[in-house]
Amino acid sequence: MGYAVVVDPSNFQQEVIENSYKKPVVIDFSATWCGPCKLLKPILEKLLQEYDFILATIDIDAHPNLAQQYNVEGVPDVKIAFQGKINQGFVGVLSEAEIKDLLKQFNLTSELEQKIAEMHQAMAEKNVPKAKEILDELFAKYPEHHQLILETVNFFFLRNFITEGFLSIILLTVSKMLIKCYQLLVLIKKSIIPKHKV
Repeated sequence: MGYAVVVDPSNFQQEVIENSYKKPVVIDFSATWCGPCKLLKPILEKLLQEYDFILATIDIDAHPNLAQQYNVEGVPDVKIAFQGKINQGFVGVLSEAEIKDLLKQFNLTSELEQKIAEMHQAMAEKNVPKAKEILDELFAKYPEHHQLILETVNFFFLRNFITEGFLSIILLTVSKMLIKCYQLLVLIKKSIIPKHKV
């Protein structure tokens, strides 16, 4: 829904300030050497698929004047531009749920959550074809989203549509998610545990 852009002093006014009148701009002040920045980046990129905002990334080492102008003292430092004003977001790494709560303060809603609510409404109205249509659309767009996987399993269990092929798809998706969790843990370990000389 949204899009990402790399920002520097030459395009800051246009990409951040002016665009913030169209939609919120999440400004990610980061650095290439920053371990927590590497943890935060995939969370923000994932939310960019669900929410309609602009993700503006600023490298504080390449553009120290911007970092100084906006009082960045540590990274990652996330600020939100909305209606031409730069608002404080958070410093460090927050969970996906905490960032979602922050986005709601700027009138942003998740397309995924809206569509799941529509699917539940269709189910309540016993409109199974409509519910399945919404579910198929969402699964095509968010194939590895854990909430959607649970919704899909629940839908098919309720309909007794579970087949061996469907279970294979679910198991493959879950295994991919576990691999990503392992990779994230390795990244956390590398960024938190200091290297000792032997």
